[in-house]
Amino acid sequence: MTILHQETLANGEVQTTDEVFENLAIGPAIHVPYMHHFHLWTCMLVAQECTEDTCYPGCCMKIGLADKEGNDLKTILSILAITKQWHQEGKKIMIACGAGRSRAPSITSAHMVNCGVAGDMLEAIGVIGRSRQVAPNAGIWGNVEEALKKLRSAA
Repeated sequence: MTILHQETLANGEVQTTDEVFENLAIGPAIHVPYMHHFHLWTCMLVAQECTEDTCYPGCCMKIGLADKEGNDLKTILSILAITKQWHQEGKKIMIACGAGRSRAPSITSAHMVNCGVAGDMLEAIGVIGRSRQVAPNAGIWGNVEEALKKLRSAA
């Protein structure tokens, strides 16, 4: 696990973007432009409230999710389809949300299962938790888990 970028906020909090698996990183939204410009990572921003610049066609995409229950399954399925395609294309992928602790780890866990690099979401979140603090909201975790089950039953 490698820290790819670190920033100290005005309140003293340190936020990092971490490579949690080969060519797969998680971080806060503020690092999205940095990751694209300097590391050439393809970024998926999953926080609906964030305004970070994602105007890099083909390199950054924002599909917002709320950090609570009630997210649209079709939206989550779309995110998982896009990140799986990027994985199959061999791209470096960064999944980001507000602070990188809830939505991004939830989506990344499902992505890891969807791409066959983890057996289930609990195994994946364990891998992620070794390199960064994670605290998935039960609502978003449940929504993502439901979408992954739907994907797996369709296969």
